[in-house]
Amino acid sequence: RLYVRVGRFQLLVRLLAAIPEYHAMEYMFGYLVQHGRLELLLDLARTHSAGADLGAASPKPALAIALVRYMQQHFPGNLELLVQVHLCFGMESQLASLLERRAWKVAQGLGRKWENICSEQGEEQLLMCLSLFLQASRFFLRGKRYQTHLRANEFAALICVQLKAVQIHLAAS
Repeated sequence: RLYVRVGRFQLLVRLLAAIPEYHAMEYMFGYLVQHGRLELLLDLARTHSAGADLGAASPKPALAIALVRYMQQHFPGNLELLVQVHLCFGMESQLASLLERRAWKVAQGLGRKWENICSEQGEEQLLMCLSLFLQASRFFLRGKRYQTHLRANEFAALICVQLKAVQIHLAAS
């Protein structure tokens, strides 16, 4: 807490990177997020990742896993931050699964009643669902998960058909 009070977030990040007991130090992730300084940790991961291309040590997978787990537990609604963390640590395949799960939640939130689906709000949810499935598909492809890539594309195509039906109905009414 002393580092947080005096604004020494860089030292906090160095401490996190040096001590591999991430599960016991998850509260430090919270300090970084709450004070808008998570980018310091992500910059460190990017630097290590760039150094790995040159033969240096790669970022610690345990740090990536601990940070993603922390973000999912404490900031599950912040999809933008979750995507940023996954991409920073090269976790495209896991990101694809996360996006697919989010797409299914949005689709289930629509329900089955035509009145709910065939509304401006329903159209927005279908667009969000389509976007999530397409993004998931792209990351599945990057991760060489071809079957799940195709499956996500198929669901995106079905969402497109539903979306077009909703748009035609809304335009006619």
